Amino acid sequence: MLMQLKDISSGAASAVDFGSRSSNQGALGQVSSISLPAELGEGYVRVISPRQGMLLVMENYRLKKSMRMVNTDTTLPMGFSFCLSGRMRWSISGVNQKFSTQGGQCDLVFTRKSAGETQYLADEPIVMLNILLCPSLLQSFSDKSFEGYLQGELMPRLSHEKEFIYTRTRIPGGLGRIFQQLVNRSCRNLSDSLFVLGKSLELVSFQMEQLDDAPQSGAPLSFESDMVLQAKAILDSHMQEPPTLAGLARMLGTNQTKLKKTFAAQCGTTVYGYLTACRMERACELLADDNFTMARIASELGFAERTHFSRAFSRYFGMPPSQYRLNLIQGREAAWLEQAKAR
Repeated sequence: MLMQLKDISSGAASAVDFGSRSSNQGALGQVSSISLPAELGEGYVRVISPRQGMLLVMENYRLKKSMRMVNTDTTLPMGFSFCLSGRMRWSISGVNQKFSTQGGQCDLVFTRKSAGETQYLADEPIVMLNILLCPSLLQSFSDKSFEGYLQGELMPRLSHEKEFIYTRTRIPGGLGRIFQQLVNRSCRNLSDSLFVLGKSLELVSFQMEQLDDAPQSGAPLSFESDMVLQAKAILDSHMQEPPTLAGLARMLGTNQTKLKKTFAAQCGTTVYGYLTACRMERACELLADDNFTMARIASELGFAERTHFSRAFSRYFGMPPSQYRLNLIQGREAAWLEQAKAR
């Protein structure tokens, strides 16, 4: 898969080539990762192939200049894109229509010709998770042929142009945490690969469930709903170093007062309250993993000191994190004893 970044103003190009390290029909566990050159921006693009017929492309970067990304054809014609942060415009070769994607939005695209380009704005924090699939992979989970499903169910319901279909919906809650979990998995062994595959299929399943209620292609989201979705997506994916309220408002193109009022009205909590809930939910996941020390958990969640994390956890749950972990251990031991007795 070849992608080229081109400066919109000058047309100068910089190639980002994953072709030598992963293929569209990659083998189990293949991983490719590249950091953006300093002259282009900061961040990375990571590609994982958890199984034959599937690619995950994770984007997390900020460009110094407005750029166009030109990509070549792929033999994986079905794509699910989950945008946590950022705004972009894109097109597909042979399709007489322009599309846009922004934070809080997920897209489903099926096309036989996937060459195209995407335009990104300068200083826009881009956080995206893309899942590319071979239709036969989905068909393996159903008795119905994919072509039958495509012609009989998808195309009559969605925007399509010959062999092109497209729809967009809102991203599922907690996607930021799933993104971080996938980033932290290296696929060095079978369990990692199965974890990545399971999370990917979970997101695909979510998107497929939304198709029955999919809005008409191009139907705009309300500004307030879109703003809140983007805010939540940014907080989900930046728990370690969250933006200030003023910084978050700037990223969303609004002011602090409107952000606070709209967020509270739609979520029933403050921006900081939502961030705290996300951190505490993630803390519970990390505490269940004995490989994470308290200091490491505190750092992962953006707390400067372990004691700061402990106080926040105690205020939220009414017990210190050490007690929560002990309860988990005791619960596991009790379950093992019950299983042993049953034998």
